Amino acid sequence: MRIIYSYNTFGGKRFPTAFDMRLAKLSVTSLRASTDYEPYLYTDLRGKDIFAELFDMDYIYTIPFTVKNPAWWNAGKLEVYAMQNEPFLHVDFDTCFMNGFSVPEDTDIITEKLRCYEKNEELERYGYIGNKEPSKLVCSGLLGGIPDDTWRVLFKKAIYSIAQGKEPNFENLVSIEEYTLSQLAEGWELNIKELDPRFFAHFQGEHKQERFGKIIDNLCKMYGI
Repeated sequence: MRIIYSYNTFGGKRFPTAFDMRLAKLSVTSLRASTDYEPYLYTDLRGKDIFAELFDMDYIYTIPFTVKNPAWWNAGKLEVYAMQNEPFLHVDFDTCFMNGFSVPEDTDIITEKLRCYEKNEELERYGYIGNKEPSKLVCSGLLGGIPDDTWRVLFKKAIYSIAQGKEPNFENLVSIEEYTLSQLAEGWELNIKELDPRFFAHFQGEHKQERFGKIIDNLCKMYGI
């Protein structure tokens, strides 16, 4: 099982803030302290310099990401999913791990959770299977599984949607990843397992420092960051 992170600077157009870097250090440090997994990073040349101190150099892969528009920031994750050749879990940098965290290796899709969502015409319009409406969405903050055609189809569909000139708004960012993957999962009857939420914390969403600052400060102190 590979635990992988990714970060695309888009050739120096996108950089993590000091707070982002603190979260990244917390994530990688807590993963190493709580598990036997060694983290991998997929990034571009600028990203390699930025994150070099957090990762073993043998576990950093530099790649020429296909999508060059920073507004489609999650397309790079989809490309990394499609590159994998062994079971994997892609993790966002705003995730902290606790003792007991483990990842199942015998399932098609692993996710932090399945979530309810509001029906939206834009999601349906740009989804992979037309009017196939998934019952729930597969969340992508922690996401992985067995490396198979699922991930390659997901990335190809995203590239096609972006090439069609779709606007990179919230709905379309969700559509190329979570909505399309959820359609594939239900249409192809894939097995999905949710990770145990007791053993990780995902500080997702905007305004992280205002919403989670005190918790993150305490965790950083606990891990000597």
